[in-house]
Amino acid sequence: MPLLSYQISSITGPNNVSTTGALDGHISAILKSDHEEAVAQVYSEIAANRLAVFLGIPVAIGVPAKLDHESNQIRFASLRASEHNQTFYDFTGEDFSEDVSHKDALLKLSKQYPDKISEIAIFDYWIGNQDRELNFKAELSKTDRGIIFIVDHGNSLLSCNGSITNSINSLANSEFPSFHLFDGFINKHYAKIMIDKIMQMPDWAVENAVVINDVVGSVCLLYTSVPWSESSRHTRKRGVN
Repeated sequence: MPLLSYQISSITGPNNVSTTGALDGHISAILKSDHEEAVAQVYSEIAANRLAVFLGIPVAIGVPAKLDHESNQIRFASLRASEHNQTFYDFTGEDFSEDVSHKDALLKLSKQYPDKISEIAIFDYWIGNQDRELNFKAELSKTDRGIIFIVDHGNSLLSCNGSITNSINSLANSEFPSFHLFDGFINKHYAKIMIDKIMQMPDWAVENAVVINDVVGSVCLLYTSVPWSESSRHTRKRGVN
């Protein structure tokens, strides 16, 4: 897959302490915070991003971020992809249910990226993400070396079903989520490869991704350890059977 680049919003000048010609610059990002409908959004974004990177899922990178005058509030900064000279099909553009043209685009997507959409679907089932509709972009104009990437995991993991308690219960339910946008397009061969990757993840990798030894909004260490530590192998089977 080609390398996903991120958007530089401005360059302010040379870095004064650099001996290699570095510049001071700013990267464009979408800043997300916890809110009433997603009380663990920031934690879920961070953990899902870490899991996706480890598994090789094509996800837009995001990082924890703070404003100087809000030192106690952690946000999630999802880096904005650079689209200059790219022709991404914007699945985020309109409501999928009302835009018939997306159906043709999905069919083309399934033919061009059968491996990636299968991997993404299995990953979403694993983390309890029901919100893939509209939250990805892909180059459909190229026959090879195109880019596909996913964004927005604020409604997954500890934020997949309202409260943290409800979300933990949903993650323990192998029938949750009950639907995915890519259902019907999943390639069994690539799906099995992703299932095997998830099942073979070492415990330390899962724990490093989901156990954050700090308070992140409404989430503390106690919550982050519950859904994964009791039976890591068993938990990884949920949603991918």
